[in-house]
Amino acid sequence: GQCGGRILAPEEIKTIFGSIPDIFDVHTKIKDDLEDLIVNWDESKSIGDIFLKYSKDLVKTYPPFVNFFEMSKETIIKCEKQKPRFHAFLKINQAKPECGRQSLVELLIRPVQRLPSVALLLNDLKKHTADENPDKSTLEKAIGSLKEVMMHINEDKRKTEAQKQIFDVVYEVDGCP
Repeated sequence: GQCGGRILAPEEIKTIFGSIPDIFDVHTKIKDDLEDLIVNWDESKSIGDIFLKYSKDLVKTYPPFVNFFEMSKETIIKCEKQKPRFHAFLKINQAKPECGRQSLVELLIRPVQRLPSVALLLNDLKKHTADENPDKSTLEKAIGSLKEVMMHINEDKRKTEAQKQIFDVVYEVDGCP
């Protein structure tokens, strides 16, 4: 519905934002469960359980985002240089208060920063939870689970970079299939 047609081609949009909807869905579920926990609070409820419940989803959704982040960034830079309407769109939106004056690349890195922030928050919550509270051990497990998710993301990224280096060498060798 854009005047003058689309600002970006569908494949460029997919390259830039491909994994964001999956990450958004997981965090929306976590938020919804936390809101439900607040509304229906009793001592048997556990914040740690919510994060444990979604740890497999986090392991599944974050590695593709992290692995393709550089490609997303490169696509944004290329499109901004080649497409004046995209450049104008970025500048207009970067100036909006809801963007915090941050560029699209700066905003796209935010999901990666989210997991360590959540781990720190859960750690603070654990410090202020009484030892006899059953949620204390669940919070410890949730923190451990988030650390495992982050380790998995880093390991997956390392493997992807190693594979890319192998492919780069293969492509440099003349006549190599």
